[in-house]
Amino acid sequence: MSQSDSLRVAIDVNPPCISLETTVAEVVLRMNQGSLPRLRKSSILEEKSTQKRYSYALVMGDGELRGILTERDIVRLAVQNLDFEGTPVNRVMSSPVKTLLFHHIDSSLAVINFFRIHRIRHLPILDKQGNLMGTVTPESIRATMQSTDLLRLRTVEESMTGEVVTVSSNATIITAVSLMLKNQVSCVVIIENQGINIYSAGIITERDLKLVREIFTNFLVRKQTDEELRQYQHHLESLVDLRTKLWRRSAACYQHLYENTPVMLHSINIKGELVSVSNMWLHNLGYEHHEVIGRKYLEFLTQKSQQYAQQKFPEYLQNGICIDIPYQMVCKNGKVIDILLSAIAQKDETGQIVRSLAVMTDVTERNIAEKALQESEQRFRRMADAAPVLIWSSRADKFCDYLSKGWLDFTGRTLEQEMGDGWTEGVHPDDLKRCLDTYLLIS
Repeated sequence: MSQSDSLRVAIDVNPPCISLETTVAEVVLRMNQGSLPRLRKSSILEEKSTQKRYSYALVMGDGELRGILTERDIVRLAVQNLDFEGTPVNRVMSSPVKTLLFHHIDSSLAVINFFRIHRIRHLPILDKQGNLMGTVTPESIRATMQSTDLLRLRTVEESMTGEVVTVSSNATIITAVSLMLKNQVSCVVIIENQGINIYSAGIITERDLKLVREIFTNFLVRKQTDEELRQYQHHLESLVDLRTKLWRRSAACYQHLYENTPVMLHSINIKGELVSVSNMWLHNLGYEHHEVIGRKYLEFLTQKSQQYAQQKFPEYLQNGICIDIPYQMVCKNGKVIDILLSAIAQKDETGQIVRSLAVMTDVTERNIAEKALQESEQRFRRMADAAPVLIWSSRADKFCDYLSKGWLDFTGRTLEQEMGDGWTEGVHPDDLKRCLDTYLLIS
């Protein structure tokens, strides 16, 4: 494989790219989830198959490379206590970015030297026109080379770092990480002083730097989760508040309709106590609201109606409904009114009655009118029975509903035989048609 082909294999032609306005927090989270946007659009299947965690993201603006944000930058910003959620990457990215033109690269080793000289780990590669081809990393370059090539081409002296960054064993992790970032080195040696001698106690490498980044990323993920939970809780509280307001508005509307409906309404609990009444109920009986709520409904009935209500109550409990039950109620001033009561029971989930809603119709005037009519009809019939003529009356359906005593004496038939159209049986067949025509005309 030629050097050119080997280098092409090392290039990630679809590197992760973000916009200038993306927040640092979003980059960290998406970097951890392996869901960073890519330079070139891919199918959903390709995106899933190539999904992986990246340690960097290129910052693009108007189709051009504007900067880069790496794991090192993220740890550095974390040490500085930067507000990740409120900071866009264009304020903290590394810019300008170190790049190489593909046609200027003569070997993979030259790229490795470029990494060492500039102390970077992510290198964008450009074509002749300056367009971004992709990125290479030390790992991707080494993967295309034989390890013996590196050993032959470099001496130990060339490979080693002359300046060693050290830190005391009692220093904080933040201090060690800060030194690593400040000096752009991949490790920090931990030393201990024992008298006049200095000993190496350990080393912190870039792998530990990644661990710091992962810890901070986990913190951000947890913080985002907490924020999402807080927002969800706020959303639920808003829904509950809205439902409560709607319920109160509905309840107020229902109460307004209940109180102002122009009929007598009352509701009682299982103890038979009034829990609500309409304004018409109060008006017809002459009471104020506070004078009736909590009192037994039976208290407002006459003695006879109380007994009748107690007889009907078991039937009501069984059916859960009653229609047009005649009662008499006593007004506050002692006046007795006639009512027809219809009620329906409200039951709980176990089927037990917990409340009843009743509608009452004041039929006092109607009963008085009906009684007067009955008395008038009785006087008419007494007068008709005493008259020496045949008298009858019929309903709207043309059937006889009354025949005088004189009629019955004359025909020698009973009232039951003559009622309805029974009187036609006493008419001669030859006269029946003419008689019916006259009857219908008069009726």
